[in-house]
Amino acid sequence: MQVDEATLEGMEARAAAVGMPVSELAGQVLTEAEQKRRFLAEARRFTEQLTPAFTEAFGYPEVTPGAAAA
Repeated sequence: MQVDEATLEGMEARAAAVGMPVSELAGQVLTEAEQKRRFLAEARRFTEQLTPAFTEAFGYPEVTPGAAAA
């Protein structure tokens, strides 16, 4: 896998700080990125599936542009 110099330097520093080889840290980073991607994809799917039911049960809130969430 190729990465730019700045990324490699950052990974080397991070790996040294936690006391593990860069390759092991890179594996963890890739695993975490894939887990995050899957989680977000499932969260989106879940939201898309349930939005109609929530809207039907509770209505759709009126949103005023520029209003801060309470």
